[in-house]
Amino acid sequence: MTGYVYFILDRTLEAIKIGYSKHPERRLVALQTGNPGELELVHQVSGTKRDEAIYHAEFEHLRLHGEWFRCEENLAELLERHDPDAILDNDRYNEKQIRKYFRALSDGGYEVSFGKHYGERLADVIKTDYDYIDWIIWKSDFDESVKEFIAEQMET
Repeated sequence: MTGYVYFILDRTLEAIKIGYSKHPERRLVALQTGNPGELELVHQVSGTKRDEAIYHAEFEHLRLHGEWFRCEENLAELLERHDPDAILDNDRYNEKQIRKYFRALSDGGYEVSFGKHYGERLADVIKTDYDYIDWIIWKSDFDESVKEFIAEQMET
């Protein structure tokens, strides 16, 4: 599903939220309601949830909590140049890691090769156990390629 990857700046905390929404301006208003500091939508780029996951992976070393990142180093430079697309141009998939956890099926799908859903179709797990998928993407120690791969599969 195409929408926007947005970058919302909290100047007080010097933090940037990297998120995905079809309506970033509405998302800004919703976030502002629960935030005493002033927030600013500093940039948005057409994209998908997979693209959001790529940005999160790129700036993992700056993560504060959830989707909030310290505004320093290359994240600040990226926004100053207003070129978030540069991140998406890099192919970040590590095929060896993908094959370690998922087996390609002849019909184009994938089978899970680990954990409690071993042997199940990934598409079925995405539909039936969102909490497990969420854990893999946001909380686990899986390689970033695996997290991005799952995020992409969620869009199909």
